[in-house]
Amino acid sequence: MSEEMKEHKPSKKEEKEQAKEQARLEKQAKKAEKEKRKEKKELEELAKKKEKEQAEEKAKEQKELEEQQEKEQKELEKQQEKEEKAKEKEKE
Repeated sequence: MSEEMKEHKPSKKEEKEQAKEQARLEKQAKKAEKEKRKEKKELEELAKKKEKEQAEEKAKEQKELEEQQEKEQKELEKQQEKEEKAKEKEKE
């Protein structure tokens, strides 16, 4: 074997260190990917929660609007009833 070949061939110690470094990098990459998935899940849950809150708020506003319209309708009916009674009294 020539000297040049010996220089390029990594020693057992270097191979072990490279394998160790590779394993560390892979572990770090897995951890980063797991964290990324966790953050994505949290964002999705937050979006769902916000969407649900908005839907509940819209339903509440709709209910209040319907109640207000119903109240106004009853007041209008009472007013019309009073006017009709007043007209009937005038006729008498």
